[in-house]
Amino acid sequence: MARLVHTRESNISHAKKRHSTGKKIWIFSPFERSYRMMTIQLRDDAIPSLIKVEDLGASDGLDLVSQSGYRQGDTAILILPRYQAILKTLRIPSVETKRIALMMAHEIRSLVPWGEEDALWGYRIIQRDEEGYGTVLVSALQQEYVANHYDALVQSGIELTNITLSTHALNALAALLPDQERPAILHIGNGIAEYVRLSDRNVAFSRGVNSGADPSVLYQQSLDLDVRRHGDDSRHTSLICINEDPAAPHAKNAVPGATSLEELKLDDWPNASDAEAIGIGAALNHLGSPETENLLPETALHMIQRRKVLNSAKWFSISFSCLIALVVVLGWFYVSQEQAIIENTRAELELLEQTEGDLLIQHEELNQYKKEYKSVSRPLEVILALYDLTPQQIAINRYRYSENGPVILGGEATSMNALFAYMETLQKSSLFSKIDLDNNVKPPTSINSLVDFKITCTLRDTK
Repeated sequence: MARLVHTRESNISHAKKRHSTGKKIWIFSPFERSYRMMTIQLRDDAIPSLIKVEDLGASDGLDLVSQSGYRQGDTAILILPRYQAILKTLRIPSVETKRIALMMAHEIRSLVPWGEEDALWGYRIIQRDEEGYGTVLVSALQQEYVANHYDALVQSGIELTNITLSTHALNALAALLPDQERPAILHIGNGIAEYVRLSDRNVAFSRGVNSGADPSVLYQQSLDLDVRRHGDDSRHTSLICINEDPAAPHAKNAVPGATSLEELKLDDWPNASDAEAIGIGAALNHLGSPETENLLPETALHMIQRRKVLNSAKWFSISFSCLIALVVVLGWFYVSQEQAIIENTRAELELLEQTEGDLLIQHEELNQYKKEYKSVSRPLEVILALYDLTPQQIAINRYRYSENGPVILGGEATSMNALFAYMETLQKSSLFSKIDLDNNVKPPTSINSLVDFKITCTLRDTK
Protein backbone atom coordinates (compact mmCIF):
# COMPACT_ATOMS: atom_id res chain seq x y z
CA MET A 1 0.00 0.00 0.00
CA ALA A 2 1.34 3.42 -0.94
CA ARG A 3 2.55 5.45 2.05
CA LEU A 4 1.16 8.92 2.66
CA VAL A 5 3.22 11.15 4.94
CA HIS A 6 3.30 14.84 5.76
CA THR A 7 6.10 16.76 4.09
CA ARG A 8 8.69 18.87 5.91
CA GLU A 9 11.26 20.85 3.96
CA SER A 10 14.66 21.03 5.59
CA ASN A 11 18.31 21.53 4.73
CA ILE A 12 21.67 20.78 6.26
CA SER A 13 21.86 24.08 8.12
CA HIS A 14 18.51 23.33 9.76
CA ALA A 15 19.58 19.78 10.44
CA LYS A 16 22.67 20.91 12.35
CA LYS A 17 20.32 22.42 14.92
CA ARG A 18 18.40 19.18 15.49
CA HIS A 19 21.40 16.83 15.61
CA SER A 20 23.80 17.24 18.49
CA THR A 21 27.48 16.88 17.76
CA GLY A 22 29.20 13.82 19.10
CA LYS A 23 26.28 11.63 18.00
CA LYS A 24 26.95 8.35 16.20
CA ILE A 25 25.15 7.17 13.06
CA TRP A 26 25.23 3.59 11.76
CA ILE A 27 25.14 3.15 7.97
CA PHE A 28 24.35 -0.18 6.25
CA SER A 29 24.59 -1.06 2.57
CA PRO A 30 24.18 -4.38 0.70
CA PHE A 31 27.57 -6.00 0.19
CA GLU A 32 27.97 -9.36 -1.54
CA ARG A 33 25.55 -11.65 0.36
CA SER A 34 25.49 -9.61 3.55
CA TYR A 35 25.89 -5.98 4.53
CA ARG A 36 28.63 -3.47 5.13
CA MET A 37 28.31 -1.55 8.41
CA MET A 38 29.91 1.88 8.81
CA THR A 39 30.00 3.74 12.12
CA ILE A 40 29.93 7.52 11.61
CA GLN A 41 30.75 10.19 14.21
CA LEU A 42 29.43 13.74 13.84
CA ARG A 43 32.13 16.35 14.35
CA ASP A 44 31.67 19.75 15.96
CA ASP A 45 31.03 21.29 12.52
CA ALA A 46 28.37 18.59 11.80
CA ILE A 47 30.59 17.03 9.10
CA PRO A 48 30.61 13.25 9.61
CA SER A 49 33.85 11.39 10.13
CA LEU A 50 34.26 7.64 9.74
CA ILE A 51 35.12 5.52 12.78
CA LYS A 52 34.96 1.94 11.57
CA VAL A 53 33.87 -0.24 8.64
CA GLU A 54 32.76 -3.84 9.20
CA ASP A 55 31.37 -6.49 6.85
CA LEU A 56 28.50 -8.30 8.57
CA GLY A 57 28.84 -12.03 7.87
CA ALA A 58 26.11 -14.59 8.38
CA SER A 59 27.77 -15.97 11.53
CA ASP A 60 29.19 -12.96 13.35
CA GLY A 61 26.74 -10.22 12.36
CA LEU A 62 25.10 -10.00 15.78
CA ASP A 63 28.46 -9.85 17.56
CA LEU A 64 29.77 -7.09 15.30
CA VAL A 65 26.60 -5.03 15.77
CA SER A 66 26.81 -5.42 19.54
CA GLN A 67 30.50 -4.53 19.63
CA SER A 68 29.92 -1.39 17.54
CA GLY A 69 27.95 0.16 20.40
CA TYR A 70 24.65 0.21 18.53
CA ARG A 71 21.50 0.19 20.66
CA GLN A 72 17.88 0.07 19.56
CA GLY A 73 16.61 3.59 19.02
CA ASP A 74 19.94 4.83 17.62
CA THR A 75 20.06 6.28 14.12
CA ALA A 76 20.49 3.43 11.61
CA ILE A 77 20.33 4.10 7.86
CA LEU A 78 20.15 1.59 4.98
CA ILE A 79 21.48 2.65 1.56
CA LEU A 80 19.89 0.86 -1.40
CA PRO A 81 21.25 0.96 -4.97
CA ARG A 82 19.82 3.26 -7.60
CA TYR A 83 19.19 0.57 -10.20
CA GLN A 84 16.38 -0.93 -8.07
CA ALA A 85 14.57 2.41 -7.78
CA ILE A 86 12.61 4.77 -9.92
CA LEU A 87 13.58 8.44 -9.68
CA LYS A 88 11.71 11.17 -11.45
CA THR A 89 11.57 14.94 -11.25
CA LEU A 90 8.05 16.34 -11.40
CA ARG A 91 6.82 19.90 -11.80
CA ILE A 92 3.64 20.42 -9.85
CA PRO A 93 1.52 23.41 -8.87
CA SER A 94 2.80 25.04 -5.71
CA VAL A 95 0.22 24.08 -3.11
CA GLU A 96 0.17 23.69 0.64
CA THR A 97 2.76 21.25 1.91
CA LYS A 98 0.20 18.83 3.35
CA ARG A 99 -1.53 18.51 -0.04
CA ILE A 100 1.63 17.57 -1.91
CA ALA A 101 1.53 14.02 -0.47
CA LEU A 102 -1.97 13.57 -1.92
CA MET A 103 -0.76 14.74 -5.35
CA MET A 104 2.24 12.40 -5.18
CA ALA A 105 -0.05 9.47 -4.38
CA HIS A 106 -1.86 10.17 -7.64
CA GLU A 107 1.36 10.63 -9.65
CA ILE A 108 2.94 7.43 -8.35
CA ARG A 109 0.41 5.32 -10.26
CA SER A 110 1.95 6.29 -13.56
CA LEU A 111 5.55 5.96 -12.35
CA VAL A 112 5.85 2.40 -10.99
CA PRO A 113 5.47 -0.76 -13.10
CA TRP A 114 4.67 -3.10 -10.21
CA GLY A 115 1.43 -1.49 -9.02
CA GLU A 116 0.62 1.28 -6.60
CA GLU A 117 -0.21 -1.07 -3.71
CA ASP A 118 3.29 -2.63 -3.81
CA ALA A 119 5.16 0.68 -3.92
CA LEU A 120 7.14 2.44 -1.23
CA TRP A 121 7.79 5.99 -2.24
CA GLY A 122 9.10 9.26 -0.96
CA TYR A 123 9.76 12.75 -2.25
CA ARG A 124 11.75 15.89 -1.70
CA ILE A 125 10.78 19.43 -2.68
CA ILE A 126 13.74 20.75 -4.65
CA GLN A 127 12.61 24.29 -5.39
CA ARG A 128 9.63 26.59 -5.90
CA ASP A 129 9.63 29.03 -8.81
CA GLU A 130 8.03 32.42 -9.32
CA GLU A 131 5.42 31.00 -11.72
CA GLY A 132 3.66 29.20 -8.88
CA TYR A 133 5.12 25.75 -9.51
CA GLY A 134 7.36 23.50 -7.47
CA THR A 135 9.93 20.90 -8.48
CA VAL A 136 9.70 17.60 -6.63
CA LEU A 137 12.13 14.65 -6.79
CA VAL A 138 10.16 11.42 -6.35
CA SER A 139 11.81 8.08 -5.53
CA ALA A 140 10.05 4.70 -5.44
CA LEU A 141 11.03 1.10 -4.61
CA GLN A 142 9.18 -2.19 -4.68
CA GLN A 143 7.85 -2.97 -1.21
CA GLU A 144 8.91 -6.62 -1.26
CA TYR A 145 12.51 -5.70 -2.13
CA VAL A 146 12.73 -3.23 0.76
CA ALA A 147 11.03 -5.62 3.19
CA ASN A 148 13.61 -8.36 2.47
CA HIS A 149 16.49 -6.05 3.42
CA TYR A 150 14.61 -4.69 6.42
CA ASP A 151 13.86 -8.16 7.80
CA ALA A 152 17.44 -9.33 7.25
CA LEU A 153 18.82 -6.44 9.29
CA VAL A 154 16.21 -6.95 12.01
CA GLN A 155 17.56 -10.48 12.42
CA SER A 156 20.99 -8.95 13.02
CA GLY A 157 19.57 -6.75 15.79
CA ILE A 158 19.23 -3.57 13.70
CA GLU A 159 16.13 -1.41 13.88
CA LEU A 160 16.34 0.92 10.89
CA THR A 161 15.23 4.52 11.26
CA ASN A 162 15.78 5.56 7.64
CA ILE A 163 16.09 3.96 4.19
CA THR A 164 17.55 6.06 1.41
CA LEU A 165 19.03 5.68 -2.07
CA SER A 166 22.67 5.90 -3.05
CA THR A 167 21.66 8.77 -5.34
CA HIS A 168 20.77 10.97 -2.39
CA ALA A 169 24.02 10.05 -0.63
CA LEU A 170 26.04 11.07 -3.71
CA ASN A 171 24.07 14.29 -3.97
CA ALA A 172 24.94 15.14 -0.34
CA LEU A 173 28.64 14.50 -1.03
CA ALA A 174 28.60 16.81 -4.05
CA ALA A 175 27.01 19.57 -1.94
CA LEU A 176 30.47 20.09 -0.40
CA LEU A 177 31.84 21.30 -3.74
CA PRO A 178 32.09 25.05 -4.50
CA ASP A 179 28.83 26.73 -5.50
CA GLN A 180 29.89 27.25 -9.12
CA GLU A 181 30.46 23.56 -9.71
CA ARG A 182 27.92 21.51 -11.72
CA PRO A 183 29.39 18.09 -11.06
CA ALA A 184 28.56 14.61 -12.28
CA ILE A 185 29.45 11.55 -10.22
CA LEU A 186 30.20 8.07 -11.51
CA HIS A 187 29.85 5.51 -8.72
CA ILE A 188 30.98 1.91 -9.18
CA GLY A 189 30.91 -0.85 -6.58
CA ASN A 190 29.62 -4.30 -5.66
CA GLY A 191 28.72 -5.13 -9.26
CA ILE A 192 26.59 -2.03 -9.80
CA ALA A 193 27.15 1.38 -11.31
CA GLU A 194 25.40 4.73 -11.06
CA TYR A 195 25.74 8.03 -12.87
CA VAL A 196 24.38 11.18 -11.21
CA ARG A 197 24.41 14.71 -12.57
CA LEU A 198 23.62 17.62 -10.30
CA SER A 199 22.41 21.13 -10.96
CA ASP A 200 21.91 23.81 -8.31
CA ARG A 201 22.95 21.21 -5.72
CA ASN A 202 20.07 18.93 -6.63
CA VAL A 203 19.78 15.73 -8.68
CA ALA A 204 19.04 16.67 -12.30
CA PHE A 205 19.64 13.23 -13.87
CA SER A 206 20.54 9.78 -12.57
CA ARG A 207 20.96 6.29 -14.04
CA GLY A 208 21.82 3.03 -12.30
CA VAL A 209 22.68 -0.34 -13.78
CA ASN A 210 23.43 -3.77 -12.35
CA SER A 211 26.44 -4.47 -14.52
CA GLY A 212 30.15 -4.89 -14.32
CA ALA A 213 30.73 -3.16 -17.66
CA ASP A 214 33.67 -0.92 -18.40
CA PRO A 215 33.38 2.43 -16.55
CA SER A 216 33.95 4.45 -19.71
CA VAL A 217 31.15 2.60 -21.48
CA LEU A 218 28.77 3.18 -18.56
CA TYR A 219 29.67 6.83 -18.49
CA GLN A 220 29.18 7.32 -22.22
CA GLN A 221 25.83 5.51 -22.23
CA SER A 222 24.58 7.61 -19.33
CA LEU A 223 25.85 10.81 -20.90
CA ASP A 224 24.12 10.03 -24.23
CA LEU A 225 20.83 9.33 -22.44
CA ASP A 226 21.16 12.54 -20.45
CA VAL A 227 21.80 14.55 -23.63
CA ARG A 228 18.76 13.06 -25.38
CA ARG A 229 16.54 14.01 -22.44
CA HIS A 230 17.94 17.38 -21.43
CA GLY A 231 19.97 18.70 -24.38
CA ASP A 232 22.43 21.46 -23.50
CA ASP A 233 21.38 21.35 -19.83
CA SER A 234 23.19 17.99 -19.53
CA ARG A 235 26.62 19.65 -19.57
CA HIS A 236 28.61 19.33 -16.35
CA THR A 237 31.75 21.13 -15.22
CA SER A 238 33.48 18.18 -13.57
CA LEU A 239 33.24 14.41 -13.24
CA ILE A 240 34.01 12.74 -9.92
CA CYS A 241 34.63 9.00 -9.86
CA ILE A 242 34.02 6.81 -6.81
CA ASN A 243 35.12 3.21 -7.21
CA GLU A 244 34.32 0.79 -4.36
CA ASP A 245 35.46 -2.31 -6.25
CA PRO A 246 39.26 -2.68 -5.94
CA ALA A 247 39.22 -5.40 -8.63
CA ALA A 248 37.68 -3.10 -11.24
CA PRO A 249 39.75 -0.50 -13.13
CA HIS A 250 39.34 2.97 -11.66
CA ALA A 251 36.98 5.08 -13.75
CA LYS A 252 39.28 8.09 -13.60
CA ASN A 253 41.81 6.14 -15.64
CA ALA A 254 39.22 5.24 -18.30
CA VAL A 255 37.17 8.42 -18.56
CA PRO A 256 38.94 11.54 -19.83
CA GLY A 257 38.91 14.42 -17.38
CA ALA A 258 37.63 12.32 -14.46
CA THR A 259 38.79 13.17 -10.93
CA SER A 260 39.05 10.95 -7.86
CA LEU A 261 38.08 11.95 -4.34
CA GLU A 262 41.71 12.17 -3.24
CA GLU A 263 42.58 14.59 -6.06
CA LEU A 264 39.89 17.11 -5.07
CA LYS A 265 41.74 18.11 -1.87
CA LEU A 266 38.81 20.03 -0.41
CA ASP A 267 39.08 21.06 3.24
CA ASP A 268 35.49 20.10 4.03
CA TRP A 269 35.57 16.82 2.12
CA PRO A 270 35.50 13.87 4.56
CA ASN A 271 38.73 11.95 4.78
CA ALA A 272 37.40 8.64 3.49
CA SER A 273 38.27 6.17 0.76
CA ASP A 274 36.03 5.46 -2.21
CA ALA A 275 34.57 2.44 -0.41
CA GLU A 276 33.58 4.60 2.57
CA ALA A 277 32.44 7.76 0.78
CA ILE A 278 28.91 6.49 0.17
CA GLY A 279 28.43 6.07 3.94
CA ILE A 280 29.68 9.59 4.59
CA GLY A 281 27.25 10.85 1.96
CA ALA A 282 24.35 8.98 3.55
CA ALA A 283 25.14 10.55 6.91
CA LEU A 284 25.27 14.01 5.33
CA ASN A 285 22.00 13.36 3.54
CA HIS A 286 20.35 12.24 6.76
CA LEU A 287 21.27 15.55 8.39
CA GLY A 288 19.36 17.49 5.74
CA SER A 289 16.77 15.16 4.26
CA PRO A 290 13.05 15.71 4.88
CA GLU A 291 11.00 13.00 6.55
CA THR A 292 9.01 12.56 3.33
CA GLU A 293 12.09 11.06 1.63
CA ASN A 294 12.32 8.14 4.07
CA LEU A 295 11.55 4.80 2.34
CA LEU A 296 10.93 2.76 5.48
CA PRO A 297 7.96 0.36 5.35
CA GLU A 298 4.76 1.56 6.97
CA THR A 299 5.00 -0.93 9.85
CA ALA A 300 8.52 0.22 10.69
CA LEU A 301 7.42 3.86 10.73
CA HIS A 302 4.58 2.97 13.08
CA MET A 303 7.03 1.12 15.33
CA ILE A 304 9.35 4.13 15.46
CA GLN A 305 6.40 6.43 16.15
CA ARG A 306 5.21 4.16 18.96
CA ARG A 307 8.70 4.16 20.47
CA LYS A 308 8.75 7.96 20.34
CA VAL A 309 5.35 8.06 22.04
CA LEU A 310 6.51 5.57 24.67
CA ASN A 311 9.70 7.54 25.26
CA SER A 312 7.66 10.71 25.54
CA ALA A 313 5.31 8.96 27.96
CA LYS A 314 8.29 7.67 29.93
CA TRP A 315 9.84 11.10 30.16
CA PHE A 316 6.44 12.55 31.02
CA SER A 317 6.07 9.95 33.77
CA ILE A 318 9.54 10.77 35.06
CA SER A 319 8.85 14.50 34.85
CA PHE A 320 5.48 14.05 36.58
CA SER A 321 7.11 11.96 39.31
CA CYS A 322 9.77 14.63 39.76
CA LEU A 323 7.02 17.25 39.92
CA ILE A 324 5.16 15.27 42.59
CA ALA A 325 8.40 14.80 44.52
CA LEU A 326 9.07 18.54 44.23
CA VAL A 327 5.57 19.33 45.48
CA VAL A 328 6.04 16.93 48.41
CA VAL A 329 9.42 18.46 49.24
CA LEU A 330 8.01 21.99 49.00
CA GLY A 331 5.02 20.95 51.11
CA TRP A 332 7.29 19.40 53.71
CA PHE A 333 9.46 22.51 53.66
CA TYR A 334 6.38 24.73 54.06
CA VAL A 335 5.02 22.61 56.94
CA SER A 336 8.47 22.62 58.54
CA GLN A 337 8.66 26.39 58.23
CA GLU A 338 5.18 26.79 59.73
CA GLN A 339 6.06 24.39 62.55
CA ALA A 340 9.24 26.35 63.19
CA ILE A 341 7.23 29.60 63.30
CA ILE A 342 4.77 28.02 65.77
CA GLU A 343 7.62 26.80 67.98
CA ASN A 344 9.29 30.20 67.86
CA THR A 345 5.99 31.93 68.71
CA ARG A 346 5.42 29.54 71.61
CA ALA A 347 8.93 30.18 72.92
CA GLU A 348 8.37 33.92 72.63
CA LEU A 349 5.08 33.65 74.54
CA GLU A 350 6.76 31.66 77.28
CA LEU A 351 9.50 34.27 77.42
CA LEU A 352 6.91 37.05 77.56
CA GLU A 353 5.07 35.29 80.40
CA GLN A 354 8.33 34.90 82.26
CA THR A 355 9.23 38.50 81.53
CA GLU A 356 5.76 39.62 82.65
CA GLY A 357 6.28 37.83 85.98
CA ASP A 358 9.67 39.44 86.34
CA LEU A 359 8.19 42.85 85.54
CA LEU A 360 5.49 42.43 88.16
CA ILE A 361 8.09 41.57 90.76
CA GLN A 362 10.20 44.51 89.68
CA HIS A 363 7.13 46.75 89.82
CA GLU A 364 6.35 45.65 93.34
CA GLU A 365 9.95 46.13 94.35
CA LEU A 366 9.90 49.59 92.81
CA ASN A 367 6.75 50.52 94.70
CA GLN A 368 8.32 49.28 97.91
CA TYR A 369 11.42 51.30 97.17
CA LYS A 370 9.30 54.35 96.49
CA LYS A 371 7.56 53.87 99.80
CA GLU A 372 10.85 53.53 101.62
CA TYR A 373 12.24 56.53 99.79
CA LYS A 374 9.17 58.55 100.65
CA SER A 375 9.40 57.63 104.33
CA VAL A 376 12.91 59.04 104.42
CA SER A 377 12.72 61.90 101.98
CA ARG A 378 9.34 63.32 103.00
CA PRO A 379 10.24 64.41 106.54
CA LEU A 380 13.38 66.05 105.23
CA GLU A 381 11.38 67.79 102.53
CA VAL A 382 8.95 69.15 105.18
CA ILE A 383 11.76 70.40 107.43
CA LEU A 384 13.48 72.19 104.53
CA ALA A 385 10.18 73.76 103.45
CA LEU A 386 9.47 74.96 106.99
CA TYR A 387 12.94 76.44 107.19
CA ASP A 388 12.21 78.49 104.10
CA LEU A 389 8.69 79.49 105.18
CA THR A 390 9.36 80.38 108.82
CA PRO A 391 10.15 84.13 109.39
CA GLN A 392 12.32 85.63 112.15
CA GLN A 393 9.24 86.52 114.26
CA ILE A 394 8.54 82.80 114.65
CA ALA A 395 10.68 80.29 116.62
CA ILE A 396 9.93 76.55 116.14
CA ASN A 397 11.07 74.50 119.16
CA ARG A 398 8.75 71.48 118.85
CA TYR A 399 8.28 69.35 115.68
CA ARG A 400 6.51 66.04 115.22
CA TYR A 401 6.15 64.27 111.85
CA SER A 402 3.81 61.34 111.25
CA GLU A 403 3.93 59.47 107.93
CA ASN A 404 0.19 59.01 107.79
CA GLY A 405 -0.83 61.90 110.01
CA PRO A 406 -0.41 65.68 110.36
CA VAL A 407 2.70 67.64 111.14
CA ILE A 408 2.55 69.30 114.56
CA LEU A 409 4.56 72.47 115.13
CA GLY A 410 5.13 74.16 118.44
CA GLY A 411 6.97 77.38 119.22
CA GLU A 412 6.85 81.03 120.08
CA ALA A 413 5.79 84.11 118.13
CA THR A 414 6.54 87.74 118.84
CA SER A 415 2.88 88.64 118.50
CA MET A 416 -0.49 87.23 117.56
CA ASN A 417 -0.31 89.10 114.27
CA ALA A 418 3.02 87.46 113.46
CA LEU A 419 1.50 84.03 114.27
CA PHE A 420 -1.53 84.58 112.05
CA ALA A 421 0.69 85.80 109.20
CA TYR A 422 2.82 82.67 109.58
CA MET A 423 -0.25 80.42 109.45
CA GLU A 424 -1.43 82.18 106.29
CA THR A 425 2.00 81.61 104.67
CA LEU A 426 1.85 77.90 105.48
CA GLN A 427 -1.68 77.67 104.05
CA LYS A 428 -0.64 79.20 100.75
CA SER A 429 2.33 76.87 100.34
CA SER A 430 2.16 73.78 98.15
CA LEU A 431 3.13 71.61 101.09
CA PHE A 432 0.11 71.96 103.39
CA SER A 433 -3.59 71.82 102.69
CA LYS A 434 -4.94 72.77 106.11
CA ILE A 435 -3.58 74.73 109.10
CA ASP A 436 -5.25 74.53 112.54
CA LEU A 437 -4.34 76.59 115.64
CA ASP A 438 -4.58 74.90 119.02
CA ASN A 439 -7.19 76.52 121.30
CA ASN A 440 -4.79 76.69 124.21
CA VAL A 441 -2.79 79.57 122.74
CA LYS A 442 -2.07 82.11 125.47
CA PRO A 443 -1.89 85.78 124.52
CA PRO A 444 1.14 87.71 125.75
CA THR A 445 0.98 89.03 129.30
CA SER A 446 3.12 92.03 128.63
CA ILE A 447 4.40 94.03 125.72
CA ASN A 448 7.68 92.19 125.49
CA SER A 449 6.37 88.76 126.25
CA LEU A 450 6.09 86.02 123.51
CA VAL A 451 3.04 84.07 122.28
CA ASP A 452 3.35 80.33 122.96
CA PHE A 453 1.53 78.38 120.16
CA LYS A 454 0.81 74.92 118.75
CA ILE A 455 -0.48 74.39 115.21
CA THR A 456 -1.46 71.24 113.30
CA CYS A 457 -0.53 71.14 109.60
CA THR A 458 -2.14 68.61 107.21
CA LEU A 459 0.06 67.64 104.27
CA ARG A 460 -1.57 67.92 100.87
CA ASP A 461 -1.10 64.25 99.94
CA THR A 462 -1.93 62.93 103.44
CA LYS A 463 -5.47 62.27 104.53
